[in-house]
Amino acid sequence: MRLDVPAAPYYSAGAFFRNTDIPVQVIHVENSQLYPEHHHDFDEIVIICGGKGCHTIGTRNYDVRRGDVFFIAGGTTHSYTDLEKLDYINIIFRHDAFQEDSIRHVLAKLPESGIRLNLLDESIILSIVNRIDRELLEKKFMYALMAQSCLVQLICVLVRSGSESSMESGSGTASRIKAIMNYLENENGPDIPIRLLSEEAGTCTRNFHRVFLRFAGVTPTEFINRQRIRRACELLTETDKTITSISALVNYSDSNYFSRQFRKITGFTPTEYRNSSKQNYK
Repeated sequence: MRLDVPAAPYYSAGAFFRNTDIPVQVIHVENSQLYPEHHHDFDEIVIICGGKGCHTIGTRNYDVRRGDVFFIAGGTTHSYTDLEKLDYINIIFRHDAFQEDSIRHVLAKLPESGIRLNLLDESIILSIVNRIDRELLEKKFMYALMAQSCLVQLICVLVRSGSESSMESGSGTASRIKAIMNYLENENGPDIPIRLLSEEAGTCTRNFHRVFLRFAGVTPTEFINRQRIRRACELLTETDKTITSISALVNYSDSNYFSRQFRKITGFTPTEYRNSSKQNYK
């Protein structure tokens, strides 16, 4: 669900869980406002979907952007500042609704700063979130149990992703590849040969592909294409530029090839996506 949640120093579970049989809710926050220091008596998983900002826990500051996920235990004081079009999803839940405290124990394994999802895990996580949303909306037989089961599945994917990343992060090549991934994200998929990226990572092209695939869940070429299409989606929504102009701005010299890639990744043509976005904002 999409809610306009006003800034407040404290949020009570009673305001969000009016039906005590439903232990989980999903809240989509778009173009977020500043949230000063606050706390709540429920637990929260936050998935950053777009934009960037600063997440503060106590006296520690963490920069966050798309792909970052973190866990906030009930009672923890935190805040959001320095926001630039920050979009995120809050999965809030009452840990006391579970038969044992194992859920919070497992989530405690995540670092306070959160983890960065690769594209594959991000896709899996968002599909689970959509399933929870759908169960809560449609309210079919045993929907509460289904939503709770999906929450457990989501937590397992998060903790597994976090543990795999921490085990592999010690490698020098891995660190350089992560830096390259950050660069490709920030530059919206620049037009750079994979060979040069491999050299920058200090490894051969074959090994670069192998390690990159393990971290990102997709090949370097597909990763670059997805960053370009992500930026194209923003331009289609926020500007009136032509499809050909947007194609060039996201480093596609052939607008027809751009349209094919756009449909392959989003399921829509650029025109269909723009029209759909305008309908959603009416």
